[in-house]
Amino acid sequence: MAESAPSRTYQRSLSPEQTVGIALALLGTLLLSTKSVIVKSAYAAGSDAEALLAIRMAIALPVYGVIWACLPKGSPLTWREGCSAALIGVLGYGVSSYLDLQGLEYLSASVERLILFTYPLFVAVLGYALMSLPIGARTVQGLLVSYGGLAAVMAEQIAVDTRATLAGALLVLGSAVTFALFQLYATRMVRAVGAMRFTCMAMSAAAAVSVVSALIRRPLHDLVPNSSVAMHAVILAIFGTIVPSFAMSAALKRISAQANSAIGALSPAVTAALAAIFLGERMSPVSMFGAAVMVAGTVWAARDGADLEARR
Repeated sequence: MAESAPSRTYQRSLSPEQTVGIALALLGTLLLSTKSVIVKSAYAAGSDAEALLAIRMAIALPVYGVIWACLPKGSPLTWREGCSAALIGVLGYGVSSYLDLQGLEYLSASVERLILFTYPLFVAVLGYALMSLPIGARTVQGLLVSYGGLAAVMAEQIAVDTRATLAGALLVLGSAVTFALFQLYATRMVRAVGAMRFTCMAMSAAAAVSVVSALIRRPLHDLVPNSSVAMHAVILAIFGTIVPSFAMSAALKRISAQANSAIGALSPAVTAALAAIFLGERMSPVSMFGAAVMVAGTVWAARDGADLEARR
């Protein structure tokens, strides 16, 4: 009697490279989760979106310049690679950051982080539409569930202040879309030119555009009205920009954009906890339920994307 062929088993154990990638993505997610709280504190100290972005980038720019100068000389970059990295950086670290900071002028830190957290869904949808990346049924299911949860959160917020909530939500959704595009295009660039070189080029371009555009419209002393704003900007530049930018770029070299976005599931919970501790923000039971539904839907969709990426 012939023996039946052994059934195939698929190992899902992580390689050391993937483990490091997950750890870096986790570090970047946790640090980025503090950003909303720091920004809201800076606003209370007298800053605004344009000024805070410009100061943050001005502090970060020389750091990236020094790191770039210390990098070992690799293969020379083409003009196309350099321009692509610069444009991707302006999109992700410039446009996306500005829209997010503007949205925080209207929304609480907790709600802003929840809306921004929809970016993994945009990663999946835009990846399918623009790059023919696979998209599964779970992604569609997660999309519907996530936006159902978001609708519950937003309904309560709109009842309090309709105009401000809608304005803030649209701005942060714009930030989520542009950040999703950044994740997709940055993944290819990081693997082509290296994480450190890409981060330095992308952040330097975004910083230069942000600082120059702010200085064209307003004088320097108006950007830094007091020492408290300066302190918040320094903290935001180091822990909300420099360290997480390198961590996220290094993670994208080791794991997919879909897997990286799945790890971001921790972000809303961390931000909500920090906002409750430092800003006194509280979420009602309805908002907490909606947030839990939304996070569950996004994780479901992002895991589907990660599994599809692994099977490619």
